[in-house]
Amino acid sequence: MLEVFTNGGPVMIPLGIASVMAVAIIVERSWNLRAQKILPPEEVKRLYALVDSGEFERAEEYASSRPGALNNTLLPALEARRESREYRVPRHPSVWPCQTSRGALVALDT
Repeated sequence: MLEVFTNGGPVMIPLGIASVMAVAIIVERSWNLRAQKILPPEEVKRLYALVDSGEFERAEEYASSRPGALNNTLLPALEARRESREYRVPRHPSVWPCQTSRGALVALDT
C-alpha cells in the first residue's frame, strides 16, 4: 500500500488525506444518523397511535413540542390537513401537465 503512494508522486498526498477524511465522515455520519437516534421507537409508536386513532390535534401538539426528524416531517402534514385541497395543490400550468392537440403531455410533445 505504501508503494502505491510513493509511485503516485506528490498527487497522492492530497488524495490520501481526502480518503482518510472521507472514511472519517462516513463513520461519523453513520454513528450520528442511526435509526434509534433519528426515529426514537417510543416517539414513532406514540405518534402513530395518535394519528391512527384520529387525534390529529394531539398529534400536532406532540410533534410541535418535540423537535426531531420524524416530528419535523409529520408536523407540516398534520398542519396541512386542515387546509382545502385546492390550497395544498395549486392548479397552475407549471404543476399540472397539459395535453396538446396530439394528446401527448406538453413535456413529451416534440
